[in-house]
Amino acid sequence: MAQPGASAGGAEKSVSEQLEAQKLVPDAMRKNIRQMDLARIVLYIAVGVICGVCGFTGLKGFLFYIASSAVITLALAATMGFSPRTYVNETVPQLFLSNMSGQVMSFITFWTLAYSLVYVY
Repeated sequence: MAQPGASAGGAEKSVSEQLEAQKLVPDAMRKNIRQMDLARIVLYIAVGVICGVCGFTGLKGFLFYIASSAVITLALAATMGFSPRTYVNETVPQLFLSNMSGQVMSFITFWTLAYSLVYVY
């Protein structure tokens, strides 16, 4: 469909320009994913240490993990202008789920390490 007052050629050019802008460059996407994963690793290590130092155990620790995962996802999405598909070909819910599942071991490792250093030893 053409926009009102626009010629047919102008509308087709506009659609093709929009489609061209939506294409992802594989090298750039890989670089974006690597940088996002590095940011996630550092943030989840920091969150795990904070959780351990605060003395959270059991369910409180995992609720802290879920809450911090939501905050990290919102921060990453805000960095991408709330349109992550432009950078990594994921939607915000997919970004949240990949955040939660990808870094759980880093979180648990540093959570238990910090907890044992502060409260056990």
